[in-house]
Amino acid sequence: MTPPLRLVFDTNVVIDIFRFRDPSTGPLARALEQGRIRCLTDTGCLEELRRVLAYPKLKLDEADAASLWKAYAARAEHIPGSGWPAHLPQCRDQDDQRFIELAARGRADWLVSKDKLVLKVRRSLLPPPFEILRPDEAIARLERLAEVPSS
Repeated sequence: MTPPLRLVFDTNVVIDIFRFRDPSTGPLARALEQGRIRCLTDTGCLEELRRVLAYPKLKLDEADAASLWKAYAARAEHIPGSGWPAHLPQCRDQDDQRFIELAARGRADWLVSKDKLVLKVRRSLLPPPFEILRPDEAIARLERLAEVPSS
């Protein structure tokens, strides 16, 4: 059996999967449930998620926000530490840099993001040691991998 892919989801992707159950991210949710992928997180990313879940536009009461946070935290593998060496590409938004650093520390296969500044890092002169994909790109890759028989 092939080991699960190691993925980092940015906060927007986590919310699409766990809060909105967005059909466009449904294949990622199913792959996570089936054990085909493993999502990675750390303390900083979990704190950002907690903060975002309190935004009024998400219309979550405190109990629902806590439940959603716990559901994600229970599903994710916690990667200790913070930061990464200077040779890692830099995102212009420091809040988003945390996901790039997490993906490097956690030896992720992919960082899945909808954020334009994170996606812009793909064109950096210093490529990261993992791929940065939009959710639709990650889903297409997962579908292609599912078609390949495992040996």
